[in-house]
Amino acid sequence: MVTLKDNLVGSWRLVKYEELPVDGSPAMLPLGDRPKGYIIYGADGFMAAFLSSTDEASKAGAIAYAGPYSVDEERQVVHQQADLSFVHGWAGKTQNRKIRIDGDKLILSTVDPAIVSGRRVNAVITWHRAGAMTTTNATDRNKALVVAGITGIFIDRDPAVLDRLFSNDYRQHNPQIANGPAALKVLLGKLPADFKYRVNTGAHAMSCWRTRRHSSG
Repeated sequence: MVTLKDNLVGSWRLVKYEELPVDGSPAMLPLGDRPKGYIIYGADGFMAAFLSSTDEASKAGAIAYAGPYSVDEERQVVHQQADLSFVHGWAGKTQNRKIRIDGDKLILSTVDPAIVSGRRVNAVITWHRAGAMTTTNATDRNKALVVAGITGIFIDRDPAVLDRLFSNDYRQHNPQIANGPAALKVLLGKLPADFKYRVNTGAHAMSCWRTRRHSSG
């Protein structure tokens, strides 16, 4: 089964760094509207991040840190221990970030607001998976997502999979089922106890799903 960590592993290019005041005032862009940076999560459990502004007039310092990390799959939070850091006061501390992955887009946000310039703000950092995906890699990743979704819903009967893998605007291809993950949760709750679903992971896995109802007789 594909985990959140599996999807997180890799290199991500910085797209936007926002600070959203909790009082609803306008968002701030500490690194400007064209920041540069990368964050890399290794399969070995270590990560590194570097973020900076491209505006020569900006007084914002670079953000850089590295160290071990772990992923809380249930809470969808990554715990990043800053063994090394250019940010004052971060060394030796853990940076916790909520994770949201939508295709090749990664959004990391602070778990709790921080005080910046006297205001409580939440940081929201948007990344895009670095490097062009080959057709094979894209197919394999899509196949893994399908297997994870089918397994989680119909085999593990885990409704949390719907929140993790399906967006709120998910469109259902079956005209008898409403759009969105909520309808799938209803369907999941109505599945008979003897309903079985077998995943074929062979060469034609994308077109060879089979459902089986097994009678007790």
